[in-house]
Amino acid sequence: LLGRHYEISERVVAGDSRGTNVTGYKTINFKPENRFLMANGVYVSELLLDGEWFPSVSNVGLRPTLCGSKFFIETFVIDRDLEPLVGHRLRLRLHKKLRDEKKFPSVDSLIDAIGLDVEDARGFLSREG
Repeated sequence: LLGRHYEISERVVAGDSRGTNVTGYKTINFKPENRFLMANGVYVSELLLDGEWFPSVSNVGLRPTLCGSKFFIETFVIDRDLEPLVGHRLRLRLHKKLRDEKKFPSVDSLIDAIGLDVEDARGFLSREG
């Protein structure tokens, strides 16, 4: 409806390392100062870094499987291992909602779902590109 993809510009905050240590998916974390009008869920996204957009998958919400209770945006950059970026202001572009955020019965089922999300995002971005 906007005629363009929804974008945010936020500072990266330190996470609790659950993405890396529990799921194996290292994420960049944002805690928006203002909660915007976007439904919680998993989105195909792109992260702008050093003038280049990188394909990513973002979870917008509370992270219920890992006992989250605070609103965050967690972004996994596909096929790229980034250095710590805490404190940097980055832009994130959200393309398409892949699924609602939900609590999985186990960490293994969450990891499987994230793998499917990454593949769906790759496919979507290859068609858009």
